[in-house]
Amino acid sequence: MQTRILVWARRVAAVLIFLLAGGAAPAAGLLAPYFLTEQTANILLPTISAVASFTLWAWAGTRLALSCWEPCSTIEHRSVYRRRDDNGAKTSTRVAEKEKHAQGETWVLFFRTTRKSDGKRVENKVPIGLVRHLPEASSAWAEVERRHVPINRVDVRRGLIFGDLAQHYAEHELAEASESIRPKAHTTIKGYERVIRNRLLPRWGNRIALGIEPLEVEQWLRALKKEGHLANPTLDKTRRVMSLVYKHGQRYGLIPRNQESNPMRFVRCKTTSGYEAMILTPEQAYAIVCNLREPERTLTLLAAGTGLRISECLGLQWHDVNFTDGMIQVRHTWTCGQVGLPKSKASKGPVPLHPLLADFMRVWKQKTTCSQAGDWVFTSSRLDGKQPRVANMLVEDHLRPAAVKAGILSSHADNQGRLV
Repeated sequence: MQTRILVWARRVAAVLIFLLAGGAAPAAGLLAPYFLTEQTANILLPTISAVASFTLWAWAGTRLALSCWEPCSTIEHRSVYRRRDDNGAKTSTRVAEKEKHAQGETWVLFFRTTRKSDGKRVENKVPIGLVRHLPEASSAWAEVERRHVPINRVDVRRGLIFGDLAQHYAEHELAEASESIRPKAHTTIKGYERVIRNRLLPRWGNRIALGIEPLEVEQWLRALKKEGHLANPTLDKTRRVMSLVYKHGQRYGLIPRNQESNPMRFVRCKTTSGYEAMILTPEQAYAIVCNLREPERTLTLLAAGTGLRISECLGLQWHDVNFTDGMIQVRHTWTCGQVGLPKSKASKGPVPLHPLLADFMRVWKQKTTCSQAGDWVFTSSRLDGKQPRVANMLVEDHLRPAAVKAGILSSHADNQGRLV
């Protein structure tokens, strides 16, 4: 506070000196005819003008010298950095005079922010550290940089491209050991990575993130549906992943936290699927089961009779199946070549094992060569039981051909020889 008063006193004194020095010669010229003879005035007036000019130039030179010398002499009390705020306005951040706190003299960082209530620029302060630990202002500034105090940052966010935003999202949210509060499943991570790699980056990777407009995103989604024959849920998933990238950027302060900075909030996309499920009669379902071979028959009955996900069925080991109590304990999942955990707490609960289904599973356990407690129930024949089989071939290679044999589906072969 004392330093500020001294600064203002010096400014007032400088103005008075300037007025007195600069106005001395004109005042003398006006008053000379009333108090001096013409001969005396001719002698004194040049002298007064010379003294006034000397005083004025001496004052200017002193100010110039002080301006060069002042930062070195007062750096212990304050250090001012001029920069621009987020709105482009000139502002200042300074480590001001040392303040006396309960712990001792403390360096304090002063900065200006825009008050949301009225939009005015107001000054704030943050304690940086004790003077006994940071004896010089330069060390106080080093502490500010070390702590990454987020004030008055230069706004580079408008130049951030979407590719950088997506990369930051992938590194922090799609890593296996993610810092997210709700870590994503392995399948979700791989699915999001495919969307970013195959769709988002080729189209938007080099665009300025804040320059992407909602209507052009909608137009792009319509083109994907028309040219790529993508279903509405697939397009909606693409939109949601792109929105997650923007929300992640706002969370980390990479882009402003307002609605306009996330164009996906204004993008409309249909979510309903055009898929129509075929309802089977009990006789038709029985006919399909009869046309299946093992272990696909038992796997199909297990999924249909318990409601387990296919990844949960493939993640079962024989010690998870309790034939005595008639229960199945879901402990693992198998998807994309990796062992995972069930999606939710409810998924980890025990599942009743119907006696009829238990008979099918007992028969399969007697047939398979991998029947030990720690073996997988549905193993890969190509890998000699070292890991479970994959799920993507069940419908295409087994269920659909079985339905065709039962006369439920009429099919023809596509260009690749697959039944459609």
